[in-house]
Amino acid sequence: MIQRKQSIWFFLAALITAITFFLPFGINQVSTLGISTITETDLNAKSPILLTILVSATTLFSLVILFLYKNRSLQMKLTWLNIILNLGITAYMYYITTLAGNKLAIGLVQTQLYIGLLLPILSIFFLILAFNGVKSDDNLVKSTDRLR
Repeated sequence: MIQRKQSIWFFLAALITAITFFLPFGINQVSTLGISTITETDLNAKSPILLTILVSATTLFSLVILFLYKNRSLQMKLTWLNIILNLGITAYMYYITTLAGNKLAIGLVQTQLYIGLLLPILSIFFLILAFNGVKSDDNLVKSTDRLR
């Protein structure tokens, strides 16, 4: 049923992942040759196309998993896959900011809040809570089947 507590966790995971599109996770520094000015722009999930695809996929994935409540084993497997995708998003964000020559920013920088890198980690936390809820439901159903 949709009224389970893990449904809330799946929805929150999708919401937090969608917020990644709006909150930046780093600063892109671009300098032109011959001119000593450096232009800084915010990096968010809309910047690189691969990151946009991954974040969109995990957001939709969380919503799809939410409605697979009749098949708990598939729901648990897809939840683990979504956790792995979120870990990949976090690693890719870190790669974009540190190894590609940009600046990693976490917290409040001037007037902008940079917590985009922490959002997939928070989404992983919600997905783990949802997985535990699905697993407890599965164990409850298995225990009632043994009583029959």
